[in-house]
Amino acid sequence: MKIVFASCSNVQHFSSQPVWLRINDLAPDILLLLGDQIYMDFGFKLFGGDLYAPAEMSLTDFAKRMYSRYRQQWGVVEFQALLKNRPDMRIGAIWDDHDFAWNNACGGRPGTAEEDKKHKVSDQHKCIAKALFCQYLDTLNARVPAYPAPPFDLDNLSDPVTPDKDGIQKSFGMDGDTIRVILLDNRYYRDCLSAPAPMIMDETQWVWLEKELAGNQQLTLLCSGSTLTSAESWSKYPFSYKKLLDTVHNKKVLFLSGDIHINKFIVHDNPGNGAGQQYPLFEAISSGLAIKGYKPFKWFGPQENFGLIEVFPDKLRIDLYHNGELDESHVLDRNAWHVIA
Repeated sequence: MKIVFASCSNVQHFSSQPVWLRINDLAPDILLLLGDQIYMDFGFKLFGGDLYAPAEMSLTDFAKRMYSRYRQQWGVVEFQALLKNRPDMRIGAIWDDHDFAWNNACGGRPGTAEEDKKHKVSDQHKCIAKALFCQYLDTLNARVPAYPAPPFDLDNLSDPVTPDKDGIQKSFGMDGDTIRVILLDNRYYRDCLSAPAPMIMDETQWVWLEKELAGNQQLTLLCSGSTLTSAESWSKYPFSYKKLLDTVHNKKVLFLSGDIHINKFIVHDNPGNGAGQQYPLFEAISSGLAIKGYKPFKWFGPQENFGLIEVFPDKLRIDLYHNGELDESHVLDRNAWHVIA
């Protein structure tokens, strides 16, 4: 079984995305999109960017921009070729800040710091974002010949969708349910950092995650828009980070993430709550599918980054690709749960 994971695709800067053809050549069974499928905003204003511009838009303009950008990304020629050539490929997706709303977006409790005020996303924005994200994902999996009309009237947004209290977290089983894929929603209820004791998920989402991890699967792929320890990471939310480590410490978990426009493989020592069997927590990051990088040296400039996981009965192989070339490779022993190459 082959699983491709990727994040960060800016169709405004890259209307042509040949990286999808390279992914197609690998014949993946599953595609996991880990955030920033589109960019509602990108780049510092000093350099001609429009960070936080969607926060200043009317709801109508916000919705029209989001719908248009999903439709544009769906229509990328190379992406369409992958969808047509791999009709049975399952697609799972989760959002991060730029496809949820805008840079550093938080849908939970507001912060007290002045800087955090521009990060807070209203309930109306959340309703619009959820409806359009779900339409996009459903459209990808349905392999429809034309992108559908919006799920509500873009010019009449007094009540575009029925508000609900649920994020977009999802899960599904693979390989006879011996492997479970869990896609975490880290934005819908994410608190602003200056909120009291900020959390990255709400209590309902934690209960759901604990239930998902309590199954009989041998291996869990835990997917997140945010990395564990870099940039807008879980570690910036100490209570959530500790709770996550406690929750997974006695499970074989490969954490998949994106966001930071680089590839990276990390072995996290996880002491957890100190009880029972303890396993290391492996993290594979691949970000920069179709994006202009800002990292130094080889990460500067256009990137075509994605990750490939090959599942074997006794091992996992994780390949990270950069600009069409294999960048690094790691092999995990599924039984002992350690790195063997």
